[in-house]
Amino acid sequence: MVAKAAYDALKKLDHQLTTGTERKIQSIHYVNLDAEATAAFIEVFSNQPTSEQRGKVSRGDDPSPDTAAANLDLQKTSTDGMLVESLSVRRMESESSTTDSNNFATVSTQKLLPNCRDPYRMVTSSGISVQIYCGNLLDEKVDAIVNPANSHLIHSGGAARAIAEAAGEQLEKECRAYIGQYKELKVTQPMHTTAGKMYPPVKYVIHVAGPSAAQFPNPDDLYKAVYDTFHHCVLHANNVLHVSSVSVPAISSGKQTGESFN
Repeated sequence: MVAKAAYDALKKLDHQLTTGTERKIQSIHYVNLDAEATAAFIEVFSNQPTSEQRGKVSRGDDPSPDTAAANLDLQKTSTDGMLVESLSVRRMESESSTTDSNNFATVSTQKLLPNCRDPYRMVTSSGISVQIYCGNLLDEKVDAIVNPANSHLIHSGGAARAIAEAAGEQLEKECRAYIGQYKELKVTQPMHTTAGKMYPPVKYVIHVAGPSAAQFPNPDDLYKAVYDTFHHCVLHANNVLHVSSVSVPAISSGKQTGESFN
């Protein structure tokens, strides 16, 4: 659900940028802490073309004898108006496969596990360079990063705490001022602060309170809320901050915050 929402939100932004909205943003990085979440994003983003369009699998030497692996390269494949430049992933045998409707979609009997050093890359029709990979938001060399926060902007755990500690007192001060004025950060609606001690290169931190299944028990409503969250974040980066690059975690997945998506 989360990966599909992120992809659909990117499609909407791409459409807006090709139909009148001025493009400031040049690149978007979808950064996950683990291979499983990254694989889910790659699976969704790369499975948009038809099977005839997806190219051939080329097998090479596998550095691990215990791993059945293959490299999959897609060159300039059109999908929903987007242009795929390249994809390098490892395909590993999975003994079993499960599907959790409140988590990322899984891949049947073979799970795509990315090589974190080889990100998935694509370029949208409006010219945004997109990458998906395992990483740490604190290591990102971008203008803005997205913080998977809570409605009270209390950065007590997970990625939120790490970002707050890296940015220092200035970020906390700006968050307190926001809560003092608005009482809470509404779900799906981002706000931003300066990046404090993270600058340079990060100039801004975009804070967003991702939705949970407890707040949206209807699956369709939950999907729409997650979709809106991703879309509002990238739109905020483009229209409000006018930054050229932004890194976005898997909001509402529980992967970045340590909280349950259920």
